[in-house]
Amino acid sequence: MTKNEELGWTTRTLSKSKNEQLVEFIELKNSPFTAKKENDKYMIIMGNHLVSNEEFNTLKEVQAKIKRKDWDLLLIASAIYNEHVQEYKQSINNSKK
Repeated sequence: MTKNEELGWTTRTLSKSKNEQLVEFIELKNSPFTAKKENDKYMIIMGNHLVSNEEFNTLKEVQAKIKRKDWDLLLIASAIYNEHVQEYKQSINNSKK
């Protein structure tokens, strides 16, 4: 088992060409959030949404921020979740027509 697997992190790496930057997405276990690594910095995202403007140097810093359950993260996550629910309801209503 790798260190990332022990910590509950699943990594996806995206790169289109040698000239483009490498972007990694690390799914955080027991969390709706994903850490996005770009330019050697980590950001917290949920789906396609940036959850925090903070940049972190390590995954452990990201994990510590999430474990604190700051109100800003909870409110933003709730708003993103609500947006997805509304979009889903709208798509169901559109398909019924």
